[in-house]
Amino acid sequence: PETVLLLPNGSNVDEIRPVPQEEARRALGWQRDVQIIGYVGAIFHRDAELMAQAFDRVHSAMPSTRLLLIGYCNVSLEGLVNTPDAVWHTGRVEYNKINRYLGACDVCWLPMRNSGANRGRSPLKVKDYMAAGRPVVTTAVGDVAELVRRGGFGLVAPDEPDVLADQTLVMLRDPEQRQEMGRRARQIAEDDFRWERMAERLEEFY
Repeated sequence: PETVLLLPNGSNVDEIRPVPQEEARRALGWQRDVQIIGYVGAIFHRDAELMAQAFDRVHSAMPSTRLLLIGYCNVSLEGLVNTPDAVWHTGRVEYNKINRYLGACDVCWLPMRNSGANRGRSPLKVKDYMAAGRPVVTTAVGDVAELVRRGGFGLVAPDEPDVLADQTLVMLRDPEQRQEMGRRARQIAEDDFRWERMAERLEEFY
């Protein structure tokens, strides 16, 4: 065991930074009276189906909710949900503009089915969410769930659309909790997961 180091993905806290939500939405020309759930990048098809089913339930309970797909997404979520107009897709985004889109979000999502592929990975996007100071709602799969629980910067649900939707609604209805969890996410990213710290851990181990 002493010859093995588990070195997780780091967090780019220098280039991805918190942006005040009002400032981000004003820059994007988006209204203030919507609740935005953000998701960055590509997704497995089974996870996309879970996300779509959960979003249908969230949107039914809170029609002002929007699902924001940031960057390249390989699955057409618009074809999986009941309200395609509620899905906003940015298309490819220059890296230096991701702050603005993440800053516009109320919460960031990481829905993963309980599969071998998901149990064996730790998606880098969660570290981007943390660097941006966004609270996270994820499923109880793999290392990410323990990271979110231990860090207290989000909520964890089973990989069931009803429960994932319920936890997301809890978050969307509590702005003070979102603010505190977002602050905590950024702090943990800075203290524990900045890339310089990852390099130091590797060097110390070596």
